[in-house]
Amino acid sequence: MRPGRRQSEHRARVCTRRRRLWWSCDGPRRRPAPGVRTCGPCLSCLRPGLSTQRASSIRPTKMNTALDRVCRPNLEPSMSVTHGSALTPKFELQSRRPGTVESFPSRLILRETLRETSPMVGRVLSIQSHVVFGYVGGKAAVFPLQCLGYDVDVVNTVHFSNHSGYGRLGGTKTTAAELTQIFQSMESNNLLLPERLLTGYIPGAEGLSAVADLVDKLKAKKPNLIYLLDPVLGDSGRLYVAPNVIPIYQRMLPQSTIITPNWFEVETLTDIKLQDLASLRRALKILHEEYRVPNVVISSIPLADWLSAALPPTFSKVPPNSPRLLCIASAATPDSAHSSTVYAQAVELLSGYFSGVGDLFSALLLAHFVPGDASSNGEAVSHAASQALAKTHAMLRLTHEYAETLQEEDRQPTDDEKDAADPQRKIRRMRGRELRLIQGQDIIRGSGLEIEAMQDWTDFWTT
Repeated sequence: MRPGRRQSEHRARVCTRRRRLWWSCDGPRRRPAPGVRTCGPCLSCLRPGLSTQRASSIRPTKMNTALDRVCRPNLEPSMSVTHGSALTPKFELQSRRPGTVESFPSRLILRETLRETSPMVGRVLSIQSHVVFGYVGGKAAVFPLQCLGYDVDVVNTVHFSNHSGYGRLGGTKTTAAELTQIFQSMESNNLLLPERLLTGYIPGAEGLSAVADLVDKLKAKKPNLIYLLDPVLGDSGRLYVAPNVIPIYQRMLPQSTIITPNWFEVETLTDIKLQDLASLRRALKILHEEYRVPNVVISSIPLADWLSAALPPTFSKVPPNSPRLLCIASAATPDSAHSSTVYAQAVELLSGYFSGVGDLFSALLLAHFVPGDASSNGEAVSHAASQALAKTHAMLRLTHEYAETLQEEDRQPTDDEKDAADPQRKIRRMRGRELRLIQGQDIIRGSGLEIEAMQDWTDFWTT
């Protein structure tokens, strides 16, 4: 080192999302010293609560393998790298003699070190559909859960080439016997260890009954299991499943922690036509009191005139000629005079047909739900819904913006007659509107995303 030039100081940190070590340089030029390999994408994904201690100002050297491309600084005695989460154990890197350069742990030890310092958020069992191409069902849910730190065990209820929006598809449905065999084998091997459960599209009453039996068994063993039930029945007045599925879903409702029906599914489960505020109140009352559902989150509600007029004055008003969708979160309050505490938030309606949006929303809602005591239950579901709504809408906007850049032949508007005459027309349009999950990883992690809180609809039950 030349005299008179300030030497860079290096800081050791753990990237809690990428699960590898990196070294940042706080020197005058804000760049790593020669021979230092940094994990570029990790520079913006550190979580709050990460504590660091400076290493001494000795230039690091790099190791010679891809996995072990981290530095070997002259570590101070008892230098530690910890994470603020109580779930994350602390590890220490100690030098045997102060002032000397020590070898970094071997590859095996390094892997164990990084594994132990990454926060273990929990394990999710996901039971829903699977497609080879595109992002619906499990393909829209599993990756976001993994990005947020969850281990996800996946059971596919169908194996299709693509979703039905393309007009034609191929594949198979998992039978009830096959589902039961999977569940039994996992139980025999002591692999049914979920802390959270997510169920989505399950075609047929027999298959749904097998899943319902599993839910009963899991809840009996672990009453505090967080279960998000997405009752995929249909949309826009049309059932996707056989009518004999409906009573099975109704039987499963009391076992759930959260349900995420759409507008049509609320009507189907409660047998109430939602056409005014009074009917919406009756539907929520049935779900909370008759079916004992703690939390109900209804997304993608068309903001009809009667619904817009019923919103409280403090609610952000919808600009004229600006179509919006409303999301309602309702948390049961058994000891209160009213059935629940209700929260709401509106988002812009983006033009176009997008698949897998509800699956993504449900996964994010489950990921961000942190249960508390009965008094804070409303805050828990409100916070989770705020996160899920903001991230889902941002992902939709990213997908929409990408679709607008495609060639004109790939973004033709929906026209049933032209689509029937030229099936490739519809296929090209669907292909361009697949969710941009991989490209939107930063959205999933919340990097630079502004979260607007759900608003308390204080007079929902009284006006």
